[in-house]
Amino acid sequence: MRLAFAFLSIISLLASPALSREGAVTLTWAEAVAKGAEALLLIRTEDGASSVSLRSPVSDGSTTLAMDLPPLPRTAQTMQAGLIVDGSVVLQSAIAHIADRTAPDLRLALHPNLAIGFSDLWDCDDGQVLGVTRQGYTLDMLRAGVTTTLSGQPDDARAFVADDGSALRFAGNQAELALSGQPATLCRPTLFRPVLPVTATGPAREWQIELGLETAMIDLPGLEDETLSSAGLSLFAPRSGFIDIRATSLSLRLTQARCILSENGLIYPIAAELALLTSDTTLAGCAGSPLDLLSGGSWYVTSIFGINLVTNRQDLTLQISDGQISGRGTCNRYVGRAQIDSGRLAFRELGTTRLACAANLRNLELRFLDALEAADGFDLSRDGMLILRAGHMPILTAIRR
Repeated sequence: MRLAFAFLSIISLLASPALSREGAVTLTWAEAVAKGAEALLLIRTEDGASSVSLRSPVSDGSTTLAMDLPPLPRTAQTMQAGLIVDGSVVLQSAIAHIADRTAPDLRLALHPNLAIGFSDLWDCDDGQVLGVTRQGYTLDMLRAGVTTTLSGQPDDARAFVADDGSALRFAGNQAELALSGQPATLCRPTLFRPVLPVTATGPAREWQIELGLETAMIDLPGLEDETLSSAGLSLFAPRSGFIDIRATSLSLRLTQARCILSENGLIYPIAAELALLTSDTTLAGCAGSPLDLLSGGSWYVTSIFGINLVTNRQDLTLQISDGQISGRGTCNRYVGRAQIDSGRLAFRELGTTRLACAANLRNLELRFLDALEAADGFDLSRDGMLILRAGHMPILTAIRR
C-alpha cells in the first residue's frame, strides 16, 4: 500500500529545522582509557555523509566528557561518538537518530563491543575515506574502491610503503598519506557502523547465533538453545578483516566478505564459519543484514523496467539507512520502510509529498514507486551497480556517484 502525505507533514520528516539553541552532548563510558585519548562526535546526513565533526581531548582517568553542540543543519539525521587511542577507535556509541532537534542536552553511552570492527577507517583532508586492515608487517589500504598493499619499513615501525612509492605514516591519532605523484594529505581516524549486535545463520537456518553486546543466543542442530553472557565469550578483532568469537565448545569467525544463502539468493555483507569443537565439524553461513550493503550513500536510478533513463536534474534517487528508504522522485520526495521479511527484500508503506508536475514526469515517478514496491531481491554487479529484481527479473538499476 502506498501512502500520500500532505506536503507540510512530510517535510517535517525529510527536512527538519536546525536546533533553535546551542546544547551539549555528554559522553559516558565505564572505565578510564589510555593516556592521549581523543573523543570524536559525528553528525551525519541521511545518506551517511559527515555533516558535523567535533574532536576533543579526553582528560586522563575520566569516564565522562561534555561536548558543546552547535546548531545543527537541516540535513542532520544521526549522531555517533567514540574514543580514539593511538589511531584506533576503542569505544563507540550506537548510531542515534536525532529525533528532537530542540533538546539542548543529549547523552551517548560508549561501549567497547560497539568498537569491534573489521578495519580502521581514516577520514582524509582530500575528502576520501581510507579503509585500513593490518596483516602482520603489511596493511591493505582501500581508497576510492581500489585496494593497495603497503609494506612495513624496518627503520620506521609507523611507516608503510607501496610498490609505486605511495606511503602512509602514522603518528598518534593522525596519519600522513602521500600517494605517488601527489601532494601529501592528512588523515584522522573516524567512526564506523558497529558490527554488533549481529546475527549469523546457516543455510535454511540449520544453525543460528545472535551476538549482542552482553550475551549470545546459540541455536545449534540437535541441541537446546543456549544463552551465554559476555564472560563466557572471547572476542578477538585485530582489524585485519575478520572477527573471532570463541566459547568452550565452539568458535565463530566472521569475515568481511559478501556471502549468499542459497535458499533466498540474498547477498549478505559478512561470511560466517562456525566450528563445533566437540565434533570437529565446520559449518558455513552468512551474517549481518543485506540492507547494510545498500546503505551509506545515495543511489541514482539508471533504468526502470528495462527503460534507460536520461540523467538530468530530475534524477531519481534512493537512500537506505536503519530500516528506512527515502529519496527523490521526478516530482516529490518519498519515505518508507526497508526490511528483510521471510528472506525477501521489501520496501513498504511508501509515502510521498503532493507536488504538482507535468504528466510525463508524474508517470515516471509512479513507475519508479511501482518498481520499489515490486522488488523482493537485489544483486550488485562487479562495477558496483545495484540491480533490484522481482523474482529473477531485473526491474531497476542504480549507481552510486
